[in-house]
Amino acid sequence: MKKIFIFIFLIFIFSLASCNKKKNIETSSDTTNDTIISTEEITETKEEKDYNFYDEDKLNDGEIFKSVTSFALNDKTYNLKFGYNDSYFDKNMEYNQDIAMFSLGATISSGYANELKEYYNNFGFDSYYVYGYDFNDIDSIAFLICKKDNIIALTIRGISYGFEWANNFKIGPNSNHEGFSNAADIVYSKLEQYLNENKNSETKLLINGFSRAGAVANILAYKIQSNANPIISSNNLFVYTFEAPRGLLKSNAIEYKNVYNIYNSLDLVPAVVPIEFDFYRCGIDIDIYNPDIEKIFLGYDKEIDYKKPTNYMYIKDGKYNTLNDSDKIAHFIFETLINTNLKPNDNNVSINSREAYYNNYESAIVYFINFFCTMTNSLSNHIIKDIIKKINSDDFIPFVIDLLAVEDKLYNFLNPYFIEHNLKYDEEELKINCNKIKNLYWVALPLLTDILNNREAVANLAKMHDPIPVYILLKYYNKNR
Repeated sequence: MKKIFIFIFLIFIFSLASCNKKKNIETSSDTTNDTIISTEEITETKEEKDYNFYDEDKLNDGEIFKSVTSFALNDKTYNLKFGYNDSYFDKNMEYNQDIAMFSLGATISSGYANELKEYYNNFGFDSYYVYGYDFNDIDSIAFLICKKDNIIALTIRGISYGFEWANNFKIGPNSNHEGFSNAADIVYSKLEQYLNENKNSETKLLINGFSRAGAVANILAYKIQSNANPIISSNNLFVYTFEAPRGLLKSNAIEYKNVYNIYNSLDLVPAVVPIEFDFYRCGIDIDIYNPDIEKIFLGYDKEIDYKKPTNYMYIKDGKYNTLNDSDKIAHFIFETLINTNLKPNDNNVSINSREAYYNNYESAIVYFINFFCTMTNSLSNHIIKDIIKKINSDDFIPFVIDLLAVEDKLYNFLNPYFIEHNLKYDEEELKINCNKIKNLYWVALPLLTDILNNREAVANLAKMHDPIPVYILLKYYNKNR
């Protein structure tokens, strides 16, 4: 599931698309741990692209390579090739490109349990423990644990989930990110049980996750290594995250030498939650962004639809300015949102600190994401279609001003859609949260104007969270280290 963190002002609108862009699935029973496994409905695409970055004439002893059909984009199916060898895990206190690529393959396959099991099956893993793939609520988390000889692998689901997306915005009033931490606690409990049953003195543990799952994996790495009686030795722990948001307080962001956070600084997601809120990641951050990003992409597929966001125009002091450094656009967007307040004397408006966000907006944002995830596709598509028409019209800014500046106007805008589609809801609760969220008008209006003037740049920025750019940039990063 794509998560477009363009700005919090339109967060509930984008959640419509994100929560409902799901593959058609049917469920079948899996006797392993009484878990329901999703079976994906296979859809043919027009063309297949085979990405093979490995020279199979130069394989090491015991090395295995498999092609994984894992990602569909623009009527193409991308067959990504990944490798595995037990020898990858000989050392853990240094970055290992092979483990990074193997972990990326697992995280890309994590959307459905049957696909993830198939991925690990390719490399000889078994003894599966599957958790949470049949759950779908704000506080749910899904993951799979498996083993091959002395290697135990844990992959947390970071794509194709629904309600738990709202959990990303439950940062809480203090301590580490509340939503990510609660999820990490669940994983820790089940992982401890699995290790107690399967661990020996030679066991090595690999943990990986993409996006939200990366943040949970990062907190899990901290939780394991900060424990006085760790469930596994740091010398036998390997953690690789991809495009992970921040979730740890600075005081807990220890620079572990066995935790690697791989990200593309063009991606908005790793910039969440802002450093200004005192959130960080533990371990070592590895930025795989490259100024020649377009050339790199086109070198692998001349039809690939990824472009570097440039020429970001913004207004400051009544004058137009241009931001051409692509890797700074994501940070600029969040800085603008945090530092803007057109109503500075109102304590209910600001978003310039963790406390302000928590008190003024968190409950309403979580409510709206959860609320819209309950919608049918027909209802959400109806609203999205009408909003897109407004965005493409000249009166969009006046429409937004009117929608947010007037008491109950947002509620009155949404209510007819819900009535037409027979959606049941608590009217008073909806009205309260509509009036909370409308205060974003005072912090997001300048940013909204900037984004409307930079639609192409922002669209290209949003695409940077797709797995394909990560895959290509990560392999290119290794070639140029």
